[in-house]
Amino acid sequence: MSMSLRSARSKATKAEKRSNWRDYIRAQYDIAGFLHQQGDTREAKERFIRAMISGLQGPENMGHVDERDKDIYEPFLGISPLPPSKARKKQFAKILSEREIESIYESISLEVWREDFKRSKSEILKDIKKEIREAKESNKRLMLDREGEYEYPRSISMHGKYPTEEGLSGKFKKERLEWIEKSRSKRGSRFEEWVDDKFDKDMLSDIIKYKSSKHGIFVMHYFKEEIRSIVKKNSEEENLYYIKKVLSEVIDEEKESLLDVFKKEPPKKIIANNIFDITFHKNKDFVSSAAADWLKENSNKKNCEICGKEFRVIDIPDWLYRGSGEMRNCCFMCPIMEFPKGKDLRQAIRDFVDECGFVPKSDFGISSHSFMSRLDESKKVPVTKKFAQMGGSVNISRNFGSWFEALEESDALPEGFRYSGTGVWCLADDGHKCHSLAEQRIDNWLHDHNIDHKREPKYPEDKKLNSSGRRKADWLIEETGAYVEFFGMKGNDEYDLKTEQKKRVAKKNDIELISIYPSDLESLDSVLGDLAS
Repeated sequence: MSMSLRSARSKATKAEKRSNWRDYIRAQYDIAGFLHQQGDTREAKERFIRAMISGLQGPENMGHVDERDKDIYEPFLGISPLPPSKARKKQFAKILSEREIESIYESISLEVWREDFKRSKSEILKDIKKEIREAKESNKRLMLDREGEYEYPRSISMHGKYPTEEGLSGKFKKERLEWIEKSRSKRGSRFEEWVDDKFDKDMLSDIIKYKSSKHGIFVMHYFKEEIRSIVKKNSEEENLYYIKKVLSEVIDEEKESLLDVFKKEPPKKIIANNIFDITFHKNKDFVSSAAADWLKENSNKKNCEICGKEFRVIDIPDWLYRGSGEMRNCCFMCPIMEFPKGKDLRQAIRDFVDECGFVPKSDFGISSHSFMSRLDESKKVPVTKKFAQMGGSVNISRNFGSWFEALEESDALPEGFRYSGTGVWCLADDGHKCHSLAEQRIDNWLHDHNIDHKREPKYPEDKKLNSSGRRKADWLIEETGAYVEFFGMKGNDEYDLKTEQKKRVAKKNDIELISIYPSDLESLDSVLGDLAS
């Protein structure tokens, strides 16, 4: 007997001795789940039914099923137990509201319980069966870890930092006003002086305006993400004691005590939060108006392009909105997940990779921003469908253990591709590592035309446009010093912003930048012909 099963049985025995009704029910469910996992489905079903009946009959009849109540529990005989998991426990929590049932037994006497239950509480059986059906349906949903509905502002973890008062109730409007007042008090502080000295004020304003127009109520997350590398670089160059001192003037007492935690490095998140507050206050009217327009546009109901159900973009939680690459045409509650095995799964993997147009890294997923942001907008829905038909990364782990093994066993890697810990790459004819077949094609063109080139030269560091100094082009033409870039994700907001910044850095430093887009791949002779001549 496994330790988990033994432990569950022990808990059930102890709970029964102590007449602890709730713990007894939980233990019976756990026993059923572990038995089911071990393949003992008959006893698992019995345990499952026993737990269900114990819940229905209440504390007075704990552990015992009266034969006279057979007509009550017979409908459950066809129910199969589910393996132990967080999802199962949440489903049971929905199926059996312990407080509600306990209150029923407190309000009626044992003498009339049976007939009263059958007469007036029989609807509970229908509700339970309905909940079980819904629980099974939820296992087919595209996003297994999403529960319930989300709504503005509950869907954004901003602690009162709402960019617009549109859509807010009185309570949240009050929180917003309090935040604005706190932001106002930070103006003119030594912290703001430090920010003005270390950061480009116009750049910060440009970022918050751009992000509020593109992402409305989610602006704070995108703003902080955009300035993350700048905050890291500029704060780590500063005296830690001085940063703590200027921060202590603009944060709450509760947060101030946190500053003692930072012994060796600056509190970058706290710095970014307060930069957002100050930048928002400077641009309050624009940001509030832009966020209100975005909210209005995305509050309208629309039909999911996958399952057809009505939904609103503002009901999508912030982490999923961002993770999906700002996908606005899917409700993410689509009951379309499939879990194929064997040759069907291998075919599904090949179909998924083909639909992507590139070989995803192992962190792929519908809520993985690094993966979804690589997809053209027109590709997101078909790729999402193929992802669901493959069973997602969960089914890959269950059947192969790793994404690499799944790719190899499914023959899903195009010829010349290799898979490493840093992702997927392929070799060009000259041995250069490329991140896609498109890059391989361009590199081979340069090689075939005897043009000396190097991979991934860095752009010059620029306080406003490339503060981290880590941005790279795809190729350096050694003879002329020109940079060549393949902009394969044109149309993605975030990608287009970085593209524009790269172009501005190149122009500012007199670097010739040759831009190649997906539509140019069939005419490389035309785009790169001058290099050959």
